[in-house]
Amino acid sequence: MTSWVPRLLPRNVRSLAASSENQRVEDGRRHQEAYGYFLPIQTRWQDNDQYGHVNNAVYYSYFDTIINHYLIRYCGLKTGLRTSPTVGFMVTNQCTFHTPVGFPQIPVAAFAVDKVGRSSVHYRLALFPPKPAGDLPAVEHRDFSDGFFFGHPRLAQFAALACTTGSAVHVFVNPATGKPTGLPEDFRPGLLRLVTQLPMPGTTLFSSWLFPPPSKPSAHPSQLPSSRHLLSFRREYDLSPRLSYKDTCDSTQGSQRSPRMITLSQNPQSYLQQFYQSETSC
Repeated sequence: MTSWVPRLLPRNVRSLAASSENQRVEDGRRHQEAYGYFLPIQTRWQDNDQYGHVNNAVYYSYFDTIINHYLIRYCGLKTGLRTSPTVGFMVTNQCTFHTPVGFPQIPVAAFAVDKVGRSSVHYRLALFPPKPAGDLPAVEHRDFSDGFFFGHPRLAQFAALACTTGSAVHVFVNPATGKPTGLPEDFRPGLLRLVTQLPMPGTTLFSSWLFPPPSKPSAHPSQLPSSRHLLSFRREYDLSPRLSYKDTCDSTQGSQRSPRMITLSQNPQSYLQQFYQSETSC
């Protein structure tokens, strides 16, 4: 009788497997679909270093800008140390650089939430350069003040792959004691809105941030994703535990075909119904 002895894979094989998985995760982070909120960033002459592109240290300020912009604009963060019940301390910050950008380009920063804890928030970040069209992207003052969400037509002006990806962790503390404290309840809806699963290469996965939570519709209906920009179809999207959606439109910009609802696990919210009534073609 033959006896089998379990053996571990050789260390180099295990290392290759881990390396391959890490690469898949990093590749997923480079796609626009991995992010829910976007903010154009105006580069400055002083951002460039002697090599003619934005210095690596400056990217952290871009990411810091979009994080705090979203927290102030959509989560109600108060920035006054004496008036705010909580302040966020950055405990982890990381960047991976793929391709450079430089002044006077206007890239768009991207933001998503990986995890919301009791007192900490894990962020996913990226920077997408403008497409090499020769002209600067046509952004408006409102884009800099409000930002926009995934699906906005402005995203068509930016590259599909990020030039820089990153991550960060905020721990929120009591400013009087300096000790971690629970997140304010009014923070959570805005943060949970951007919690998404990371899409892997070869798949397209949209999560709950594609459509705002039913209890708090978007303040800007024009920023809801347009069916004209949900291309590469005939696949099913699991948007959230509440919604399952499949679009049969296999359009390009030139073809005309109406999107159709295929399956819904529950009745869609009213704003989603209105959205599909108003959007009649791809």
